Amino acid sequence: MLIDRNKLDCILINTGMSRQELATKAGIALSTVLAASRRPAKIETLHKIIKVLGVRAEDIMKEGSPRPENEKEPETIHTT
Repeated sequence: MLIDRNKLDCILINTGMSRQELATKAGIALSTVLAASRRPAKIETLHKIIKVLGVRAEDIMKEGSPRPENEKEPETIHTT
């Protein structure tokens, strides 16, 4: 999942928080926050960011972004 940089920036402006403050509060590196708009973020990283911002994942994700590298495909349940 890719973070939409414009959406993230709007949320940060509205909360008065910088990217560095977000990274610190989320317990991740600033470079991780910056890279999340260029390559898929791990689900754990995304969870930390949305928890600090108090938003839903959909509020900061790029449309049609790929799944996080460690998120499993939904299991198919077969009935007989």
